Amino acid sequence: MLFLAFFAADPSAAARAQVFGGLEDRIAMHEVVIEGRVITFERIVRPFGDGCGLGTTRLWEAAIRVHEVIVGGIPDSTVRLMIQDEPALDAGTLVPGDRVLAYANRHCDDGSQLWGKALAIDGNSLDLSILHRELLGGRTTAPWKRFHATLLKKRVRTSSASFEGKTAIALLGITKLTVLAPGRISLDCDSLGWVLGRLPAVPKEIVFRRIPSCFFPAAPAGDTIVIALDASRPRSTLELSECPRGLLVENGRVPSLGVSLSDLSEAVEITSKGLRLRRVHASR
Repeated sequence: MLFLAFFAADPSAAARAQVFGGLEDRIAMHEVVIEGRVITFERIVRPFGDGCGLGTTRLWEAAIRVHEVIVGGIPDSTVRLMIQDEPALDAGTLVPGDRVLAYANRHCDDGSQLWGKALAIDGNSLDLSILHRELLGGRTTAPWKRFHATLLKKRVRTSSASFEGKTAIALLGITKLTVLAPGRISLDCDSLGWVLGRLPAVPKEIVFRRIPSCFFPAAPAGDTIVIALDASRPRSTLELSECPRGLLVENGRVPSLGVSLSDLSEAVEITSKGLRLRRVHASR
């Protein structure tokens, strides 16, 4: 279930547009967004990996050499992307050497493997033809430079962006979710300790506002969430400007970082200017 209380009282097209946003919003809110080049692209059939589910799936697997991490933390220079099999895909959809924009979430049922899509980039043209028509607003291509610039602007609202420049990371238990007003949500929390670093106090309440394509579980009471905090004056209420969805701990892992709680330092490093995501820097 997705938490759509933001527009439950107003299901109009305008309200839906505020909740879902445009294509750039939907892509930017994924846990990982990268630009790179295809190494291999092949159809495979395999069982799900260790995680919170079992079964066998038919899909496409793309190995991609990372050139730029736009959203999220990717410390490796190569990623493997799982793409759901569908009629629009065939062996010629992507070929080795193709430049792509790839976006994905880590699939709990598949051992936190990256599941998503890859869109071909040809010069300054981003190919949108494999996407469902309702997402495109009549477009089949988009100017890549402009699309890329928009993604960079929107990434400041993503879950992984909440770690940048902070001092410490706390683990909180959610006890209650309250809709304070249309587009404004409150989480009551208890402290469960520190995951990285330490500060004198943690907030008892987290408040966040509507962010396009940021969906939150309808009943998270009992779930745990990681929150990055800075060294400013302690406050009992934290106003979170980023999407909290990727901060909820799933199967012992932090989805927006792709690591377990005990391995958080593999995704986030402590610097003199505060916390920083570990991102690969690859030459083209």
